Amino acid sequence: MKLHPFVSSARALIGTFLFSLLVTACASGTALVTGAKREPTNPTTIRLVHSIPEGADVIARVEAISDRGFTDQGSLDYAVEELKKQAAKVGANVLVITSTGNSLKGKSVTGLAVFTK
Repeated sequence: MKLHPFVSSARALIGTFLFSLLVTACASGTALVTGAKREPTNPTTIRLVHSIPEGADVIARVEAISDRGFTDQGSLDYAVEELKKQAAKVGANVLVITSTGNSLKGKSVTGLAVFTK
């Protein structure tokens, strides 16, 4: 069955619109260094924990905001991924999430970038 040219054009337009939403929506983050920076680490290896492990060195306070997800949970997930990137930049291997919330720009997450041996 062949689609009417209008239907094909509408699908292409909708696809382009959805793609542009994904590209323009973003997550942003910052790190306020409060301890000794270390060599950058890989964000995918950072462990999330609820409290600072004993003997750990706090490197920085990190914050991220995202409106990228289609749902609140999706935006929160993107914000946590950005938080890991910020923590990795200062050399952390552990991330302690201290708060989550809403801002005018989306879901916000703050935490402590920590290094443990």
